[in-house]
Amino acid sequence: MAQLGVDFLADVRDRRKASTATEYARMWNRNVLPSLGPRRVADVAPADVVRLHRSLRKTPYGANRVLALLGSFFAFAELHGMRAKHTNPAHQVEPYKEHSRERFLTPEEIVRLGDALNTALRTGLPPAPMRRKKRKTGPTAKHRPKSADKLVPANPFAVAAIRFLLLTGWREREALTLRWTNLNLERGQAALPD
Repeated sequence: MAQLGVDFLADVRDRRKASTATEYARMWNRNVLPSLGPRRVADVAPADVVRLHRSLRKTPYGANRVLALLGSFFAFAELHGMRAKHTNPAHQVEPYKEHSRERFLTPEEIVRLGDALNTALRTGLPPAPMRRKKRKTGPTAKHRPKSADKLVPANPFAVAAIRFLLLTGWREREALTLRWTNLNLERGQAALPD
């Protein structure tokens, strides 16, 4: 498993997104290698995959991602003659039920966010807790900086970025990786690469 895993991860790096390759490598090293690494690819049975999947049951989403990784790995093994065709042990394991984590802001929350962004731009916000100056009393109070309680205006680019994400519904990573080649300025459109 460990030896073919090196080739599999190299293939993933060549064929998939960089973020997918990074996540596969993390899951492989953290979850698959410790439990299945010394085993021969042909000897891994569905019961072994079930055991690994169950060991991760406290995080069902993560357990299902490891199961998907193993499904891809054993398909790769079949393709390269390391396992007989149609013997993928991960395909026989039922994934855990996942609960959708998608949530949208309510109209009231959008109004409150807009008000907070306007306040942050116009009057500023108190400094972050770790940057606040402690209130001094007694003989050292006169040495306290006058700017200690001053509101700090928000970075206009950060506010614009938050508004952009709110209005487009894009994910943060989609906005950060956007390239000029993805924009059609004549039509006022942006096309994400995938």
